[in-house]
Amino acid sequence: MRRHRYQRPESVNPEDERLPLDTICTILTRQSTTAQGKRNLFSAEVNPDDLVHEARRLGFDDKNIQVLDWDMGKGAYNTTIEDRPALRHWVNELLPSGASRVVMASQEDRLFRDRTEIQVNTFIEQVAQHRGWVVCGTRIYNLRRDMDKEQFRFACKAGKYFIEYHLKGRLLPARHRAALSGRHVGGPVPWGYIVDYDPRSATHMYYLRYEPHAALVAEHIFQRFARMAHPSLAELARSWRREGLVFPYFHSEVDERRRRWVDAHCTADPERGGYILHSDQVQRILTDVSYLGWRVRRGELARDEQGAPKVCHELIVEADLFWWCFDLVLPVRPEGAPPRPADRSFSTSRYRPRQARQATSDEVVFLAPGRLYCAVHGTRYAPARKVTGQVELQCGSQSRELAEQGEDCPIISAPPVEEALCDLFVGQLTLDEQDVSALARLAHERTAHQQGELGNLRQQLEEYQALYERAKRRALQIDDEEVAADFLSEAGKARQTVRELEHRIALYREHDAPSTEAWLRAERAAKVAERIRQTFPLWPRQYQAPVLSLALAEGALGHVSRKVLGLWIRWQGGVESRRELLRARGQRLEWTPAEEAALRAWYDRLTWEALCAMLPTRSRQSIEKHASQLGVRRRLGGEKIGRPPIVVSGPIVQNTMGKFGFPLGALTNEISTRTS
Repeated sequence: MRRHRYQRPESVNPEDERLPLDTICTILTRQSTTAQGKRNLFSAEVNPDDLVHEARRLGFDDKNIQVLDWDMGKGAYNTTIEDRPALRHWVNELLPSGASRVVMASQEDRLFRDRTEIQVNTFIEQVAQHRGWVVCGTRIYNLRRDMDKEQFRFACKAGKYFIEYHLKGRLLPARHRAALSGRHVGGPVPWGYIVDYDPRSATHMYYLRYEPHAALVAEHIFQRFARMAHPSLAELARSWRREGLVFPYFHSEVDERRRRWVDAHCTADPERGGYILHSDQVQRILTDVSYLGWRVRRGELARDEQGAPKVCHELIVEADLFWWCFDLVLPVRPEGAPPRPADRSFSTSRYRPRQARQATSDEVVFLAPGRLYCAVHGTRYAPARKVTGQVELQCGSQSRELAEQGEDCPIISAPPVEEALCDLFVGQLTLDEQDVSALARLAHERTAHQQGELGNLRQQLEEYQALYERAKRRALQIDDEEVAADFLSEAGKARQTVRELEHRIALYREHDAPSTEAWLRAERAAKVAERIRQTFPLWPRQYQAPVLSLALAEGALGHVSRKVLGLWIRWQGGVESRRELLRARGQRLEWTPAEEAALRAWYDRLTWEALCAMLPTRSRQSIEKHASQLGVRRRLGGEKIGRPPIVVSGPIVQNTMGKFGFPLGALTNEISTRTS
């Protein structure tokens, strides 16, 4: 048979093809970094519901739609198809087998921003060979058509040009110039600082000193590191753990962006109420020139007109202390730093203190670690195991100069404190009708319907309270009277709104009765509390510890009198408890010259009852021991005077727990104050 010169095409004309709805539509989602996936919560790449809806609109059934998010955190500029698991799986497996001939993405540059354009051309060739389709948003590409090839290639090239000409050519240099002028342009913020995001402020996008963290950086990192006999990064971090120190959670007025970044990158400890300090963080803090007010970006230091380092924000650490610590950590100072003193050579300390005996996995040293602090110094109590195996609670200042200045704080064995904590906790679980009613109201407010209205009111209240505090602070900081008056006016309006919202919330709670379901939940919670109350003393320690840590908000321990210690506890929800602990041995008080003179004059002439009445703050054993140290002797026999000639009071006992409601010298079993 004669053959024609031009053969009939074996396949269908590409112009006549239609989107194959009988195959699987594979949806590929991608963000260049994992941080973008956490930040862009409403993006189609993170929440691909919009793409699924578009696939349904095109005619695909739900069983023929699959979403692959394996390429999250993979860029499209310097990567290949092999570097992206989801794209490689579709091109090399699903497409050749015919299982999925359609791939969908939100935009073309989600698939390719190919710097060399090799990958995009390879992709076009593979898709055209296997009769595949590409859907980008509402644009459908049949890559067997020449025009669709060019349009898809041009769209991907536009993404490449966006990176090269806009990001690298304009945006990044602009950010670099802004950073060298002292402004914050993104990235981590050092501990002790926050960023001023108020566009009306003179310090917009500059660092501001955040005092709750700045004080810890200055005193408990730099100064403590300088005071250590053998400076060690790991030992400094371990001392924080022993004393229960953490960077406390940010106040509500701090911008949400700062709190969100720290929550994503730092380790939080809910039991201690803050963020843990790690040894690798210690090195970054001790070598960060931001604490001198400097700004460094991409290895370049911000400088003033004379070429000296520019002070862009308030410093936290003095220069001498900072460079002293810096020289112990790194061998070479950065550019722009003052020269290293000639008499100081670099030497890294290899000292590693011997670790104490580690507790086993099921052993709990103290039931409430990090929850109690000293009423004198404000530092946390940490458990310390003695050689005999007994556990003592020691204030973190015991190893510092504060203890040498006469500011005494108690060192007490852990078992009495644990027994008091368990008793107080069990006492909180005794619920009456008023408590059950409060639980029912709380359960009622947490239901989905009620939380929508009441939650909005509370959110608005928090926002206006933060607005009021911010406006009031700005009015006090700004010297311009007109601008300060504007801020005061704004603060007055915010305060009025706060009062209105508080009134609306009070009316809402007054007229909104708990539902039947809420009452059932409250009664069920009361029964659970009763079961815990009856069995809690019998629980193993490893189960008691997490329950107490969740229930305790904070606690303080200090002296009430010589032989009485005060334990103040505030539970989650605002309830306070107090317990006084009687000690067999009282607080050691130095003898005064007046007491010693009276002892020398009357020790041999008074009966023991008269001696104790003359020195009311001393016991018989203490009087006898101190008389022996003074060399005063008491003769046997002879008539003794039974009435004291004088009364000599000893040193005044500091009631460090008076501010927590403990009267001096009073010994009560328990004082509980319930607050709403």
